Amino acid sequence: MPVYFVLDTNTSQVKIGRGSDVRKRVCNLQTGNPSRLLLMGWIRVENDNEVERRLHARYQDHRGIGEWFHIGPTEVLEELQRESGFVPPPKDAFEVVGYDRDGIPEYMGVWEWADFEFYDCCPF
Repeated sequence: MPVYFVLDTNTSQVKIGRGSDVRKRVCNLQTGNPSRLLLMGWIRVENDNEVERRLHARYQDHRGIGEWFHIGPTEVLEELQRESGFVPPPKDAFEVVGYDRDGIPEYMGVWEWADFEFYDCCPF
């Protein structure tokens, strides 16, 4: 079962949880939540309970309420890289939003929750 990271855009807190259907879990979390929630990524592991427990312990000093933590994109990205995790792109990631002065298209962006380049996440 995957261990996932979800960003609350209002409080900037990150939920570290686990669930079999990550996207469905985010939809369930969004229900009744006035803040926009963004799926930051997930890690597919055999021992999801152990990995989730280890992450909760690692960020214990940054704990908010329940499984929500005051950690930033850097910490999440490090965890995703450490465990060969996955960062899902938004649906409109490659929408052209403008052109630079040389006429080269500028895109919406690959990630909604951080400003980093593809080589920061891609092991290849």
